[in-house]
Amino acid sequence: MKVENMNVEQLIEFISQSGVEAPLWLVDGARIKSGEPLSDAELHEYAELFCKQARSVEAITYLLECRRRFGVTPDGDDVFVHGHAAMLVDQNVIELLLQHQVEAVILQENPGERYLAVMRFYQGDRIKREQDSSTWMRDFIDNVFIEGIAAFRKGELTVPANLH
Repeated sequence: MKVENMNVEQLIEFISQSGVEAPLWLVDGARIKSGEPLSDAELHEYAELFCKQARSVEAITYLLECRRRFGVTPDGDDVFVHGHAAMLVDQNVIELLLQHQVEAVILQENPGERYLAVMRFYQGDRIKREQDSSTWMRDFIDNVFIEGIAAFRKGELTVPANLH
């Protein structure tokens, strides 16, 4: 059964079984059926939850794109390649990059809106990708890695001695 065909009880069960962290108000059937608008606190909590999921989706999407463009290592690890440089990438690296290079900037520019502004950004990027085949997100992440490789080559970045 598709999510859009589920009734409130089925949707709550689906969310509860998904393993996704859900605020109590989101899985309260009586609260949902009441039609009461979200409070500001609930709206911000929802936006933060949305962004956490969107960040994860963006990371996985990017990794799939890397596999398509660069393949994987013999051990099956994802890799980003630029020129003669190759680096291992994973979901955590991409999510951390998005938090610090995208979300932090948006949060700093829109402190009152907090994650509502970040949510709009992720939604807008997805819409542009679907409507215009935009590659902005992929290109942005690529450029962060390319700049990192360049800085490493110039000696501006060093690799820690123990990389455990």
